[in-house]
Amino acid sequence: MTEKEYKYYFGCGFAWWTLHIFYRPFEAAEFQELATVQDGIDDFEEQAENLGAWLLDEVAKPGLAFEIDSKKISMFNVIMESEPRVKTWMHQLLNVMKAQSIEDRTKQFEYIYCIFIGWVLYMIMIAQKFLNSQQPEQEAERNELLLPFTNWLLREWDLACRKFLNMSAEEMMKNEAARQTYETIAIDWHKAIDDAMNKYLKTRPHE
Repeated sequence: MTEKEYKYYFGCGFAWWTLHIFYRPFEAAEFQELATVQDGIDDFEEQAENLGAWLLDEVAKPGLAFEIDSKKISMFNVIMESEPRVKTWMHQLLNVMKAQSIEDRTKQFEYIYCIFIGWVLYMIMIAQKFLNSQQPEQEAERNELLLPFTNWLLREWDLACRKFLNMSAEEMMKNEAARQTYETIAIDWHKAIDDAMNKYLKTRPHE
């Protein structure tokens, strides 16, 4: 398998993480605190289901090509080993909300919802560009799956910002902390792929 092929599959794995981490900030919330965003969370789950399943199917394709402590493992195991790094991304996003000094818990989760919907949109577009660069021959097929979800995120992000924050998504991104956080995580997302390859591949792939 070539380096580009491995990078493609790792890109699928870390794209899956951007979907999965979306739910984490809401897991510890009280039911009433999520009253205004629960429908959106449910819609996200429905919209992301097919893409998430497809990404995991792609992750399974390299088989046991990786090692931890001389034990052969799958790429999914490697992706799960990266959870602490992904949690760091989550906390960086949550810090954007905390900087707003919002005291009401419901309002906090509304802001978190807007921040995370926008971030998933940003990262899916980053991942789409990356996957297309590593495996261009299947770009059209892949985009048939990615574009509907991207379009839904774009609409939902703007609607949520207008509903909860009384501003457009474009206006929200004038928040320098939010914009810089998105950009910083995107840079580390690419680095996470390279780091995982260097750490877990048994042998270095050829070009």
